[in-house]
Amino acid sequence: MNEDVEKLLNFYLEHYEQQYGKEPQLNRYRDMYGFAAMLHDYAYPECTEIIEYFFKTGGDHSTSRLFQNYDGLRKSKEESDKDRRRLEKILKETAERVKKWEQEHPDYQGME
Repeated sequence: MNEDVEKLLNFYLEHYEQQYGKEPQLNRYRDMYGFAAMLHDYAYPECTEIIEYFFKTGGDHSTSRLFQNYDGLRKSKEESDKDRRRLEKILKETAERVKKWEQEHPDYQGME
């Protein structure tokens, strides 16, 4: 197996230990093939983002669940990022409209 597979496995292990305070029970040899499959489908940076997102989701954080769902996790993360950017844009536009309105109505005291 190549170096990126080992790095990705260690990345997963670090996140698991951070989340649970212990090492997961896993078969490193078998899981190396699962991480190799992830790296076959996505670049290393994308794989690390998927793993980070995986640990933000609820439920079981086993490697078997990760390997079964990493495509769906990637899509879900993309949708979540898109929604976050859209919300940030709306909040910025709203703040700009409020500021403009306040400048146009300096005497407004609000509801009393």
